[in-house]
Amino acid sequence: MPPKFSNAGISLAGRHERVTDFSAIKAAGFSWVRLNLRLPLDDMEIRVAESALAQGCSLLMVLPLEPNPTSSWRSSLRDALQRFSHDIHHWEVGSEPDDPAFGWPQDQLQTYANSFRRAAAEIKTIDPQACIHNGGLGRSLPKGILQLCELGCDSLIDVWNVHPYLNPLMPDALGGLRYFQDRIQKTLSTCGQAKKPLWWSSIACPGMKDATLAKNWWLGKNPNEQVQADWAKVLFSQAPPWGVEQVFWEGWQDQPGQTSTGIDYFGLLRSDGSPKPAHDAIARPSLV
Repeated sequence: MPPKFSNAGISLAGRHERVTDFSAIKAAGFSWVRLNLRLPLDDMEIRVAESALAQGCSLLMVLPLEPNPTSSWRSSLRDALQRFSHDIHHWEVGSEPDDPAFGWPQDQLQTYANSFRRAAAEIKTIDPQACIHNGGLGRSLPKGILQLCELGCDSLIDVWNVHPYLNPLMPDALGGLRYFQDRIQKTLSTCGQAKKPLWWSSIACPGMKDATLAKNWWLGKNPNEQVQADWAKVLFSQAPPWGVEQVFWEGWQDQPGQTSTGIDYFGLLRSDGSPKPAHDAIARPSLV
């Protein structure tokens, strides 16, 4: 019988994947879903969020933060916050500001910090009880945590988000991940942030029947489906003892052709909807 992982989550925020029927995710025992919120808010955004909420999923919503927020963007943000303030209380402000692929100047997070503070103020004005998450850090870990603290964001962050991706095919991948996590925790302690929750809000690896079907992902050789399953099981079982409160697997279903690299195969389901070994390794029947 698969292990029971409490508070397991699925992230759909870093991909083009748009799930509108969340019943299978909930039935598999994933209580959290991480979604992108696109602004300005439209009917599709509302339907996707409401569909997840209707299935009893808790949402971590990623705000599409801009380097220099305009008045129209702030107006769109206020509209979205007011629309969802009764149902959604966890907001990730931007995503991966330490990765140039997400459009942020690589200026030691200064531009991001300025925009983050403005967005955080808007969120707290509309929902004082909201939990504000930093945009998940990956490339700058653990230094990015220190930089955000030095830039005055620490008092506004309720939950720290990190994206500690590693390739399970690397030698002693588990040891490398533990070392990575220890450095993150040490930095949080140094900054006086150790008592705040730490979430891995996006983490995954490819899982392919034939690793030659796509180019290697950004961390090297593509793992096969069984390696993906073993890695997923390790991540969800090891994270809680290491002090990680919440883990989100990046991707529900494979999306071949999106990037033509291994990241198109992060999913727990194949493109035809059949479950991969990773799904069976970490999913559990819903108790709801």
